[in-house]
Amino acid sequence: MVQKDPTRPGSGWEEIFQSIGYPVMILSPWHDIMAANQATTALTGISLKDLIGNKCHEIFHKSDHPPHECPVVKLLQSESMETVEMKIEAVGGTFLVKCTPIRDPFGKIEKIIHTAIDITEMKKAEEAVRESEKKYRLLIDNIDEVIFIAQENLIKFSNKRGLELIGYTQEEISTLPYIHIVHPDFRKTVMDQTRKRLNREDIPATSTLKIITKEGEERWVEWTSVLIEWERRPATLNLVKDLTERQKQELKVRHSQKMEAIGTLAGGIAH
Repeated sequence: MVQKDPTRPGSGWEEIFQSIGYPVMILSPWHDIMAANQATTALTGISLKDLIGNKCHEIFHKSDHPPHECPVVKLLQSESMETVEMKIEAVGGTFLVKCTPIRDPFGKIEKIIHTAIDITEMKKAEEAVRESEKKYRLLIDNIDEVIFIAQENLIKFSNKRGLELIGYTQEEISTLPYIHIVHPDFRKTVMDQTRKRLNREDIPATSTLKIITKEGEERWVEWTSVLIEWERRPATLNLVKDLTERQKQELKVRHSQKMEAIGTLAGGIAH
């Protein structure tokens, strides 16, 4: 059965073609516009009469040659359907453009169906999310608090301060079991607390423990852990405060006080 040509006036397919809600054109292999639906004329503000016979890149890209990412060019090279995201300068937006070949009875590409779906707002939203994430990452990397996100026994994220504390790179920690940085004396406790936290049991958020850096240095920390969702899966957000220097100072003060007390006692005995 021979199908009716949707480019021919009076075709039974013409009503469907014209009612499609996004721009659809039929092009020749030489980029000539052979047919266009109402959504195309509405988008461009150009009548069907003025579209027909023109090169699509002249109308939509204001250029005398196809753009380098042109899906028509790619289709003619691959001889199969091609889909690209591209800016369309004539309307100032970003579109998901799909080109599908129509073949003659001998298998040669005779026409190309060209559809374009406006994704401008989606791309703007994606860019806004990326900018927001970039700003938050900059903020998180520049605060003094150490931040780890642990999920499925791995450290999924560490801020800059966290990497400085434990001595690993971001690439190294991506495959590092988080328990690896906990001192062996505290590993069982931390694992039990993590299990209970993931089970939403009521346990204290903050504890004091020792961690081990990449170089094997032991450091005392105050570790606060809360349950969150990370990439739509349960995880723990861990805020870590390094207590090592403070403890050293406290030990120095206690030692000084002890020596002072010994000196006072020795002075009393001497008298």
